[in-house]
Amino acid sequence: MNMVLKVIPRQPPWEALILPASFPMSDPEVASARRFLSRLTAALAQEWKLKWEVFLQFTELHQRDGTQRLADHGREWIPGVGLGVWPDRPPPTIWTREVMEQLREGESPPTLMYQVFRVTTGLEARDHARDVMLGLGTVIQIMTTDDTDALLGKTRRVLLPPIQDPAFTCFPYYIPMFGAASLQSATAAQMEEWSCGATVYIRESYHDKGIVIGSRQGLGAVLEKLGGKLVREPEPAWQVPV
Repeated sequence: MNMVLKVIPRQPPWEALILPASFPMSDPEVASARRFLSRLTAALAQEWKLKWEVFLQFTELHQRDGTQRLADHGREWIPGVGLGVWPDRPPPTIWTREVMEQLREGESPPTLMYQVFRVTTGLEARDHARDVMLGLGTVIQIMTTDDTDALLGKTRRVLLPPIQDPAFTCFPYYIPMFGAASLQSATAAQMEEWSCGATVYIRESYHDKGIVIGSRQGLGAVLEKLGGKLVREPEPAWQVPV
């Protein structure tokens, strides 16, 4: 069986891919995605000497038994609360009266904030959390040469200053949020700043219906080592056996 990762066109040197998926995933989809991400993580860590952090998106924990899974493994993962920030969007603010008055009947207000939980224990716990939570739309994995303190120091310096609303300036850490549109439209300079030192960014994206992958370096050689093949028709995509 092959995983098909569609190429998201964008400016080099960053590359972007999306693994199409519907959330919550079916059990066979989850099993395949889990094998692929496990193999990809190990290959990238070895090839590029990377470490990784795993975060869980609060907004999607309502899918199936997401909250129960988190509760069942809380002692193993010791999740720490932080805030996800979209660098290509206005900074988060409390809903204003004007925003509420502009809502149409039956329309929900925009998402107030994108809380995330960081798995604060070791790499094995991060892998475990990714595997357990995968398929619900909750997982973010950031791979970097930095240690945790250095990565979160960079994210704080980049993502916190634009936020003016005091309700959102008190989180212990901040991480970037990217979707397919973000990865496609951001310039190379913007990605260099907004990635905050990340080499590879992986996120389950409910709204994109897939797992988005952004990389500062070309992924081709690594995917080929996993048995992958680039197919250019009818649209560019990587086929990787799992």
